[in-house]
Amino acid sequence: MIVLDQQHLTEIRQHGERDYPYECCGLLIGTFADGRKVVIETYPISNAREEEAKRNRFLIRPDELMRGEKHAREQALDVVGFYHSHP
Repeated sequence: MIVLDQQHLTEIRQHGERDYPYECCGLLIGTFADGRKVVIETYPISNAREEEAKRNRFLIRPDELMRGEKHAREQALDVVGFYHSHP
């Protein structure tokens, strides 16, 4: 099970609205506890797909993923999931 609060859902929705009409994507950063993934922070990432494919596809570049993983580690957290939109 994954646990998010309303603020995380709002952040994801706002990211989707900013990137519309293209797909948005990002990381869910948090902890693993008692079989649950507890989200502490959303981490937006730029959709790296080519322009004509961004409306229904997303791509996270390896360097962006590594930057997000490093950000999580610096806070003693983990990447517990990913999110993306379907505009």
